[in-house]
Amino acid sequence: MLRQDDFDFNAGKVIGEDVVQCNNVGSSRTPRGHQVPAAFLIQATGLNKHGLDSPKPLKYTHLDIAASAGELPALPTAAPIIALTKAHLN
Repeated sequence: MLRQDDFDFNAGKVIGEDVVQCNNVGSSRTPRGHQVPAAFLIQATGLNKHGLDSPKPLKYTHLDIAASAGELPALPTAAPIIALTKAHLN
């Protein structure tokens, strides 16, 4: 779950910068390292301006499919994508 401090971490630090240009520390060394990049993507794409309370809400879902990749060197299954395709395109 994202928190406000995940978005605050990405706030621009200099004049003219809406969001930070980069984080020089890996996600494993950044507090809430996996949530901060998610908040960055939401801010950088403008999704944060299209929430349920906005005049133009956008439906959006993030699907994390990394777990379906399995153990290397096995081929990824993409099982979540196949399931969603079957559910929504039939």
